[in-house]
Amino acid sequence: MQCAICQETFNDCVSCYGCKNHLCYGCAGLEEKSYRRFNQDKKSAWRCAHCKNTKNEPSINEVILKEIRDIKSRVNSIPELLEDVKTIKCELEELKDACNENNKRLDEFDARIATMEENVSEINHIKDKLTITRIDFDRIHHEILLKKQWSRLNNIEIKGVHIKTGENLFQIHEALCKAIGFDVPKSQIDYIARVPSHNLKDKLIIVRYINRYTKEDFIATARAKKELYAKDIGFAGSKNRIFVNDHLTPHFKSLLTKVKALAKVKNYSYVWVKFGKIHVRKNDTSHTFIVQKESDLNKIA
Repeated sequence: MQCAICQETFNDCVSCYGCKNHLCYGCAGLEEKSYRRFNQDKKSAWRCAHCKNTKNEPSINEVILKEIRDIKSRVNSIPELLEDVKTIKCELEELKDACNENNKRLDEFDARIATMEENVSEINHIKDKLTITRIDFDRIHHEILLKKQWSRLNNIEIKGVHIKTGENLFQIHEALCKAIGFDVPKSQIDYIARVPSHNLKDKLIIVRYINRYTKEDFIATARAKKELYAKDIGFAGSKNRIFVNDHLTPHFKSLLTKVKALAKVKNYSYVWVKFGKIHVRKNDTSHTFIVQKESDLNKIA
């Protein structure tokens, strides 16, 4: 080892705790025997005369050295910081791309919403037109139903007469006139025929009169006879009851069935058909009203 003071080389030297230099025993001012009696802690804490006389405050060189070390430490971290900056920059670019993509999608959504709003507006316009069309259709449909019923205004419907081979409907009609006591000349009959019925085994007999009032008087007279049977018009042994009614269209027949059912529930006493129209009256003192369509059922309250 080389002495830091005399610059001579020795095999054994003393180490200063303060400056970390190696000194020979002579330059250190120590006897070798005395130094060797030091314990390890004392040897480690030993300082040279220069370090003993130096104040505790760090020297300027030490301060500068410390600053340099700090700067070096900071400089050494710059590459890492640069990498972090690059990473952040890449992430910002990705975020920017994502924002641009989202903005593009938002623009597409705005365009779609605008298109949908236009479509909704057009649909609402069509809906309004359909509503008007529906109202017109219902009105026209109702008018057609009324005209169909009006075309049967002179007709009566006879139910309960069995079909006989070789039957003469004019003779059956004449026998019915005698049974109820109402004379209708053959000349007043426009036509007479049987028509099929979905719910009956025997076909109905339809009679069309030339005069509407003849038809109304005939029905009124037939109804006045509370019970009328097939045996009364020549069908011996038959227990079939005969009914004489207005010749209603399928629509008004169905409506009449509903009116009767509802009137029964609501305790209405009178439901009848006259001039092809359904009449309803709750009791003897209440007013009479006509039911022509489904919505009129609300009148039965």
